[in-house]
Amino acid sequence: MKYYLWALFLILNPFYFFESGNPQISDFLMFSMLVFSPSVISLGIKRSPFSTKSLFAFLTYTFLANGILYLVYITSYRGIPMLATVFYVYNIAVLFYVMGIANQNIRKFVVFTQWGIILSVGIQIGYYMVFGSYNYDILRPAFFFRTPNQLGYYALIMLSAFVVLNKLNRINMVYFVAVFLSCLFMTLVSASKAAVGGALFLSVYYLFDSQMLKGYGLVAVLVIFSASYFFVFKSDQGSRQADYLLERVEQGTKEQNITEWEYRGYDRMSNHPKYLILGSGEGMYRRFKTYIHHHEMHSSFGNLLFSYGIPGFTLFLVFFFSLFKGLSIKTSLYIVPVILYSFTHMGLRFTPLWILFALFPLIYSLSRYQQYQAKIKINEKTQDT
Repeated sequence: MKYYLWALFLILNPFYFFESGNPQISDFLMFSMLVFSPSVISLGIKRSPFSTKSLFAFLTYTFLANGILYLVYITSYRGIPMLATVFYVYNIAVLFYVMGIANQNIRKFVVFTQWGIILSVGIQIGYYMVFGSYNYDILRPAFFFRTPNQLGYYALIMLSAFVVLNKLNRINMVYFVAVFLSCLFMTLVSASKAAVGGALFLSVYYLFDSQMLKGYGLVAVLVIFSASYFFVFKSDQGSRQADYLLERVEQGTKEQNITEWEYRGYDRMSNHPKYLILGSGEGMYRRFKTYIHHHEMHSSFGNLLFSYGIPGFTLFLVFFFSLFKGLSIKTSLYIVPVILYSFTHMGLRFTPLWILFALFPLIYSLSRYQQYQAKIKINEKTQDT
C-alpha cells in the first residue's frame, strides 16, 4: 500500500490548490504517511550512506539561527516564527522516508516512482492541451502551479530524476521519450531561463553519457530532436515561446536599470557582510538594505550562506557532497542542472528536490548490494568445486 501512496504523492505534487508557501494536498498526504511510518524513517536514517551527522547538525543550526532571530525581534516579528526550519524538518523527513521505502524494496520503489512521474507529467500535459492554463501570463503558463518558475523547476527536477531512475531500471523507450519531451515542453513554456538552460545541458549530457546513438536509442534521439525542432521552429506556439524566451534573455534586468546581483538579492551580502560569519536567520527581510527587501534571496546557495553563515553553509555542503559518495563523476554530473538553477532561484523548500537528492545515494547502495550478491555467488561456486 505504501508504494501506491508514494506514487499518488508524486502524481499530486504539482497540483497547487492553495497559495505558494502553504501546504498543498500532496503535503497533507505525505504528512500522514510520515506520521504512520516512523519505522520506515528510522530505517532510512540507518541505511543512508551520506553524512546524516552533518545534515542533522545543519538542521540544529537552523533552529538556533531562526530561534535567535525570533527572540531578538519578538515584539515586532512578522510572519510565522521558525517557518524555514519547519520546511527543512519536513523535507529531511521526506528524504529519509524515501531512503527507507527504497531500502525495503528498491525495485518496487523505482518502478512506482517512474510511473508516478509518468502519470503526473502526463496529466499536466493532457490538461494543458485540452483546457490551457489561465492562472498566469498566456506566454508563461504555470499549469497547476502558482508561478511559471515553479513549473520550470518541477520539470527540470522530474527530467533529472527520470534519467537517473533510468540508470536503475530501463523503462520502455516510448514512455521515456514521452516524459523527456513533456519535461522539455514544460521548461520551454515556463520561459524560465535557468530551467531551460538546465534542461538543455541535461539533454546534451544524457545523449553522450547514455550511449543512445545506436539501435532504438538512436531512434528515440531522432524523435526527441525532430519533435523539439518542429515545436520550436514550425509551430506558432513554439515560435512565440522561443521568441519570448530570447527576449527575456536579451532584456534581462536592463529595463529596471539594476544588475543581476541586485535583482537576485545578492546585494544584501555586500551591504551586510557581517551576516556571512554566523548568519542572519531566515525572515524579517525588511531589516536589510537590498533591492528585494521584502523577499528572500533568489538563490539557494546565497540564501544558505547569508542566512546561516559559514557554519550552516559548510554543514550543508558536507551533506550535499556526501550524496555522491562512491559514485562516478559521470553519474554525479546529473545534479549540475539543478545546481545551475539554484544560483538564481531559492529552491530548497521544494520537496521534489529532496527526492532527487535521495536517488544518488540509492545508486551507490544498489551497486554495493549487487557487488555483495556477486561475491556470495562466487563463494558458493568456490565451495561447490
